[in-house]
Amino acid sequence: MTPPRPTKRRARRERLGDLPLVLAFFLVIGLVGQCRRRPTPPHPTLPPASDKHPFLKGVLVVLDPGHGGADSGAQRGGMSEAQLTYRMAATLASSLQQAGAEVIFTVHSSTLTPLPKEGQPEPPLQAPRDARFLSDNKFVGIRHGESPEDLYRRAQLAAQLWQQQQTRRPIFFLSLHYDALSASKWRGGLICYDARLSRPPQLARELAVRWKKSGLSGHRRGGEPKPRELGVLNPLHNPVPQSVLIELATISNPKDLQAARSPAWRWKVARLIREALAGTLKHQ
Repeated sequence: MTPPRPTKRRARRERLGDLPLVLAFFLVIGLVGQCRRRPTPPHPTLPPASDKHPFLKGVLVVLDPGHGGADSGAQRGGMSEAQLTYRMAATLASSLQQAGAEVIFTVHSSTLTPLPKEGQPEPPLQAPRDARFLSDNKFVGIRHGESPEDLYRRAQLAAQLWQQQQTRRPIFFLSLHYDALSASKWRGGLICYDARLSRPPQLARELAVRWKKSGLSGHRRGGEPKPRELGVLNPLHNPVPQSVLIELATISNPKDLQAARSPAWRWKVARLIREALAGTLKHQ
């Protein structure tokens, strides 16, 4: 008895055999290979600093704007050092607060009020003639020439805060100044620390590196912090380990003076200082 003839559909299926399964297998292999050949995405990066990312949260920064009151400091081009230091202090305070830090000034003045956000119009520069200290629960005016007693008053607040907070959170002390020389050709800023210390604080090193990389140290300063005997940094009166005095620029140089008057320049400097504070925290 002859077997029945296969139908056309059955014959086609027999000829193909396992071919569909084989094709499906290679199709899957090909897709997997394509997935493997796709470039690996880069590692996630940290977002830029902003109000939503307060990387200085919990940090206390004591800002000491130089001069004020009866002491105008150096004067060049119709501008006093005190006008510039107090506005720089207000700018820096705004920048630090945006990063979550708490800021306290060593002096009281109406010129230290909060500023508009970066890029918005600012009020004219004003002389801080009303600047004064709060000592023994009473206000004391700043005398001309900044006597040693006045410098120690500036450090006194830092000492009190250090005794209260040293076991709770990081504390920094920054005294802000502008330099002036007899020759106008010299320009640039300088980072100073107290010469009675055996080595510069980490904050001084972090600032000096950024000053040099950004060109703020000029062509005579170099990139190293400089030891100076400064009353406001005297460890006997100011025990805060991370204390520095910043000569922000040299206003006897026309270009430096023009930069110091610029809000954009001040905000740039504030960002560099903020970065230096963050860099110091990584080493603590």
